[in-house]
Amino acid sequence: MTTAERIAAEEISHLTLVSKSLKDEMLKSFTRRIELFENVIHFYPQPFTPLSLTADRCQLSCKHCNKHYLQHMIDTSQNLADVAEQLHNRGTIGIILSGGSTRDGYVPLYQHTKDINKIKENTPLLISAHIGMITKEQAKQLHFLDTALADVIGDNRTIHDILGLEKTCDDVEKTLEYLNDEKIPIAPHIIVGLSDEGLESELHALEIAKKYNPITLVIVVFIPTPNTPLGDRNLPEISNVIKVITTAR
Repeated sequence: MTTAERIAAEEISHLTLVSKSLKDEMLKSFTRRIELFENVIHFYPQPFTPLSLTADRCQLSCKHCNKHYLQHMIDTSQNLADVAEQLHNRGTIGIILSGGSTRDGYVPLYQHTKDINKIKENTPLLISAHIGMITKEQAKQLHFLDTALADVIGDNRTIHDILGLEKTCDDVEKTLEYLNDEKIPIAPHIIVGLSDEGLESELHALEIAKKYNPITLVIVVFIPTPNTPLGDRNLPEISNVIKVITTAR
């Protein structure tokens, strides 16, 4: 047994609510993690600050969010460059450009190109952005991004019924393809438990994401949010979360 395997086995041995087959998958996954990153977890005391380009407005009001998470962002719909400069002066390392979506499924970054270029010229801030589903021409306008954050949904029903979009997984994949063509670093987000089709959606999303050499992969665990149409949905099974993480590793 290698050192990495021994450490992984010790960490996993105390788990009691996980089947042996899942523990075996966790052992392989955890061993690989230790080989790549050692047995260290990094915490970032200064996370990127989320900014809403649309205030509390969203034309989609997806069933799992319903504008709730916009309330926790700084409204920069009218003064993006000024807010970014203030954050830089306070020691902020980076910002996340976000906000509500248009009916076509993208965050309207393109209305703020002048301010974003000003931020890049006047500050060393790193800029990430939630982009939604975009076209090839829109991707060509995103060279200011240090990282593009893209939700990768693995089934058409969730895209239609929960996001409210007349789009498909092909549109999700094209977004990643266009970003990759423009050499924009990609951080796909996969939401475990958002789909009601079991694990097939999340595993398909992983297959889509891995084609485009992402710089990182974000696994989000669905949380039922009060006052949303999915507020009463159950949390995903822990075994499903484990399966997605171990498969991704």
